Amino acid sequence: MADQALREGGRLRPVLAPAARAACRATLAADLRDDELEALIACGRACGLPEGEVLIAQGEPSSALYFVAHGRLSVRARLGGEEVRLGEIDSGHWVGEVGFVDGGPATATLVAEETCALVQWRADALHELRKTHPRAASVLIRNIGRELAERLEHTGASTLEPTADGGFRLVRPASPGWLRRTLATLMGGRA
Repeated sequence: MADQALREGGRLRPVLAPAARAACRATLAADLRDDELEALIACGRACGLPEGEVLIAQGEPSSALYFVAHGRLSVRARLGGEEVRLGEIDSGHWVGEVGFVDGGPATATLVAEETCALVQWRADALHELRKTHPRAASVLIRNIGRELAERLEHTGASTLEPTADGGFRLVRPASPGWLRRTLATLMGGRA
């Protein structure tokens, strides 16, 4: 369906690439040079998500970064045994940054409120980008860090932590500097 309309050998069709390019320029890839942006776009994969389908499931491992080129996702989480709607993500936004950074279980479920057109970057593709365009990967990781820091600041530095019953609870980060350590590890160094 939407996936077939956006695919061309797993790469972005020329019709979607300009939208992805413009959106990247305005967000996480804002400081990239033209050649670096083209390398980032080239390692992305277009995909569609029909209305009602789950993109990321709470508690499941998630290591891909997504850009919502078109559509809207709802953010839901099980808190205290009850599913709670936390908000929406509209087109022009990125999702999956936390899973991309830490590779752990997703802290929320993302469901398509309408058919969505997405651009996906798997962690292995971005690790390849780090080899071929190290500056581009560094800029992207730095901007992901900024985005996560802004979200933490917005939520009062609260985050979701898994509980024994398969749910999640709101907590504060366990120790100062966790984001710096996580980003340093992702970049291949030590904090």
